Amino acid sequence: MSTVATQLNWASSYVVNDFYRRFLVRGSTEHHYVMISKVATLGLMVLGAAVSYIMQTWRVVGIWW
Repeated sequence: MSTVATQLNWASSYVVNDFYRRFLVRGSTEHHYVMISKVATLGLMVLGAAVSYIMQTWRVVGIWW
């Protein structure tokens, strides 16, 4: 579980600080960026769950074996 949490925090930080803050919304408040970080974390969790589900249903998981 700690690995998943670390990866989600790292990815969310990358999305917000290196992409969103740099290219999309400059000079906003820290509160705004924290809220966007929470949304990004939730989005990444949903994306990861969807990819995991697709890998099992499409039998892509067999490639790993």
